[in-house]
Amino acid sequence: MQSQVLKLNDKKALQSEISGGKGAGLARISKSGFPSLPGFIITAYGFKEFLDYNSIQFNNLRNLNDKE
Repeated sequence: MQSQVLKLNDKKALQSEISGGKGAGLARISKSGFPSLPGFIITAYGFKEFLDYNSIQFNNLRNLNDKE
């Protein structure tokens, strides 16, 4: 089973295909020693599992943004 949540200091968090571009960037900043808050990343897999579990289609999320 794949991880749904990663800590920023997890080696897997550096991989953008797992943690997304923003998550991987935050992990790199944290690893480089720059001051950063502790945190976690919801992986792409975790996000997809959340959508599937709650029967949310990704296209519906785009429609919500169009209404703003």
